[in-house]
Amino acid sequence: MQNITASRKTLLQITTTSDDEEGDEAPATTTIRGGCQTSKNRSIKYVCPVCGAIIRATKQVNVVCGDCNIAFDDA
Repeated sequence: MQNITASRKTLLQITTTSDDEEGDEAPATTTIRGGCQTSKNRSIKYVCPVCGAIIRATKQVNVVCGDCNIAFDDA
């Protein structure tokens, strides 16, 4: 019998039961790091084509670099 418990903190705990030398069932618990961690970054990166300044926005915007007076490109 094998119980598997997983959490969102990418921690995986596996509990197994196996026979020991005397024939008794001995539970063993192993905790490992792993799992899939996803990022939900929904921001848009904008870069000034002249000086390379970077800004991020959560929606489409029209932005002008204050130093270069040039519109940012979405990257």
